[in-house]
Amino acid sequence: MIIANRLVFFLAILITFYVCDNYPSTIQKKQPLVIKRVSYVGLLISLTYILSGLLFETLLPYMQYGNERITTSITVTGFSLVLTYLSFFAPYHQKFLTKDIKKMMLVVQLLLALSTFTLIDPHYLIKEVVIYGGMYALFVIGFAGVKDRMSIAPIPDFIKGLPLDLLTLFLFLLSFSFLNGVFFDQLF
Repeated sequence: MIIANRLVFFLAILITFYVCDNYPSTIQKKQPLVIKRVSYVGLLISLTYILSGLLFETLLPYMQYGNERITTSITVTGFSLVLTYLSFFAPYHQKFLTKDIKKMMLVVQLLLALSTFTLIDPHYLIKEVVIYGGMYALFVIGFAGVKDRMSIAPIPDFIKGLPLDLLTLFLFLLSFSFLNGVFFDQLF
């Protein structure tokens, strides 16, 4: 994953969390907790990302016509939109998904798919898609947990918000890059 892909990946995580955080839980209405909502949405996006990657890998040889770069982008977009739309009918969708969260899911899915599917070597596409999908789900759920814990911590005002969120995500990346270096002999 190159640095531009990582930045798009972080942007997708931040968008997911911030949109889900706009609908906080309330005791009176019995809405789900932010962490539950982020986990549900993150897992749905991760699942649709992996499925669209599998469809892309399976059907791309049959859809080569015209300019290859344009057809590949259109194919990725089509698979991502269709599968994300189908995920709106997942169990408990009325409890967790709002109109704004559905819009966010479409945008995040397109960001993730367009930034990775066209750049991955076709021989390793399925492996990489499963790894990126799992990383997205793990990072979103971990980030929601960290943000929940940071809400009770005394943090100076100048670092609150986006600077602290980016720092948290880069620390996640460094910790998982360490595991990547230990097990796969490559750093970052």
